[in-house]
Amino acid sequence: MDRSFVILTYSISGFANFGAVGQILALLSTMALDRKATFTKTALRTLIAANMISLTGACIAGLLYDPARK
Repeated sequence: MDRSFVILTYSISGFANFGAVGQILALLSTMALDRKATFTKTALRTLIAANMISLTGACIAGLLYDPARK
């Protein structure tokens, strides 16, 4: 298995996509109706933070991946 494949797998398996953010917004908005505006304002920052976390996990997986050990 190639190191780039491992990094790619970890980077795309996170929740950093518009669909996941939409689902989270819908769930939180139904639980707290009075805070819907707050959730909508922070959606873009949430998407950026989730993307950074996914890429950080991919970087760590790339650092720890040892091709000699299978």
